[in-house]
Amino acid sequence: MFFTQPAAELRSPVPFDLKIKRWSVIERDLNDPWFHVCIKMTEEEMEFGRTLLVSDVGYLERVLNEVSPFGAVCSVMVMVPPHMNASAHWRMEQVMSINTVPDESSGQAHVRLTVEHGKTYDLLRGKTVEVTSAIPQCIYSASQLG
Repeated sequence: MFFTQPAAELRSPVPFDLKIKRWSVIERDLNDPWFHVCIKMTEEEMEFGRTLLVSDVGYLERVLNEVSPFGAVCSVMVMVPPHMNASAHWRMEQVMSINTVPDESSGQAHVRLTVEHGKTYDLLRGKTVEVTSAIPQCIYSASQLG
């Protein structure tokens, strides 16, 4: 989850844009991976890019399902903490695919991230997910990007 401090809130650059809040700093309170998603949007024949910082794979799946027909995903990157990437630093890696992987022994679904160069990371998806089949399901595939 990301959070902000009230002192980091920026004033709106235009007076009619008061519903959107802007922040100079956001914080992360968990030492878990998060996602950097680039989207190309089209509105009234005008294209523009958006960048989303997504806190977890459940919300990422929701974003990926809702982006169409207003836009298209250009890329998904994952920011991986040191304890997962076996280094001293956080590392941003390009996501090639995200799949659910049912775990027969625990009954919980895992999420398998495959990043560039074939490296994989397994994440717990969450307690609310039910394993409905033994067949992995694709949440995202970079090869399907247009």
